[in-house]
Amino acid sequence: MADGTDENFRALHQRFDGVDRRLDAVEAKLVGHDQRFDAVDAKLTAHDRSFEEFARTMDALRREFAEQVARSDAQFREILGHFDAVYHRLDRIEQEYMMIKEGIRRVEAMLLDDQGKREALERRLAGLKTDVVALQARIEALERRLRE
Repeated sequence: MADGTDENFRALHQRFDGVDRRLDAVEAKLVGHDQRFDAVDAKLTAHDRSFEEFARTMDALRREFAEQVARSDAQFREILGHFDAVYHRLDRIEQEYMMIKEGIRRVEAMLLDDQGKREALERRLAGLKTDVVALQARIEALERRLRE
């Protein structure tokens, strides 16, 4: 039995050696995996830093954008005030234009009326000239009769 026990121990020893080799292989794989995980961890840590830097940059940009918007709003309010002033002036100019237009219409009406009166005067004058010519002809005829 001692031989059988030794053989059993040898067989167990060989099996344990096989298990050891497999465990060594598994341990080597685990070491490789650990190295990969360390590399992944380093990359993720770098990415975390990059994201944190990105977040800080975005916060700074957000604040700067908000300040720009506030300045732009102030400028737009100022521009709108200028537009209001321009519209007010345009309203006044339009009112003055309407008054001038109405005044010109009245002047034109008066000129047309004056033109009608002038034409009537010219017709009467032409009639008077005709009458004067007729009177002169009669006077001349009367003077001829008186001389004869």
